[in-house]
Amino acid sequence: MIAKIQLFTLIVVLAFVTAACGSDSGSSGSGVSGQSAQELLRNAKSQLTRENTVRISGSVRDKGSKIKLDVTYAGKTAAGTVALNGAGIRLLKSKGHSYFKGSDAFYRQVAGENFTQFKQVVHGRWILIDEGSKDFREMGDLINRKTFFGGFTKQLKGNLSKGKEGRVAGVDCIPLRDASGTVWVNADDGTLVRLVTDDGQALNFDYDRVRPAKPPKAADVFDLASLS
Repeated sequence: MIAKIQLFTLIVVLAFVTAACGSDSGSSGSGVSGQSAQELLRNAKSQLTRENTVRISGSVRDKGSKIKLDVTYAGKTAAGTVALNGAGIRLLKSKGHSYFKGSDAFYRQVAGENFTQFKQVVHGRWILIDEGSKDFREMGDLINRKTFFGGFTKQLKGNLSKGKEGRVAGVDCIPLRDASGTVWVNADDGTLVRLVTDDGQALNFDYDRVRPAKPPKAADVFDLASLS
């Protein structure tokens, strides 16, 4: 199971270098405790891709660096934040376009000695992500629901076994464990609730509906192509 965490962090780390539970899907009332570990995992992955709203938050590590994230996918939109060692960016996808807005620490990281000039040019605006560019592909993939969830669920696998039911954030959950960590699923409706690795990495999932993200105004968008 550790492999899927590493894939997830790789997407985020590449983006930086190149540039709690519940569901409103309804409950059957019968619970899912009778399902096998593999059935539970398969159904949790299926529900993750079907839910209208999914929020993923938590922290992971990659080569000693701590990455924090909080991204909400609502319909075909997405919005959230990602931070690597204090260098943060805001991400947004709406109306078919993706954008990011970096902190000063992030822009210093990517612009180097050109930081001051770059900041003046961008002037606090959202930067349009060219999803066709290899430099921004990973960042675009992170907030592209279909692409990100597709990759994430493919890596969500392992020789899992069911553990004793417990409560996570006040909700009855079933743990699915392997040698590297635990996946917690809602004991009532089977939705994915939390993923924890034995080295302290953790992702939380919840499904409370939110309004789809709105795109920024045209005047608040900067296209890097204008620099060429």
